[in-house]
Amino acid sequence: MWAMTKFPVLCMAMLLSACATVTPQSVYEGLRTQQSLKDAGAMPPGEKLDPYDAYEKQRYKLKPAQ
Repeated sequence: MWAMTKFPVLCMAMLLSACATVTPQSVYEGLRTQQSLKDAGAMPPGEKLDPYDAYEKQRYKLKPAQ
């Protein structure tokens, strides 16, 4: 009986832990959102942070070849 109750609890814990995964993209997007809220209208449109995909492409170009 104890094993029957542990399995659903274990599954729920695994599913919930996946929701809390922190990726570089989520951190970057969080910073980008906070900057846009803080600087609401203070910065010209060209100086705001690019989306994460553009940031990652630029970073890949600057990475030295190994």
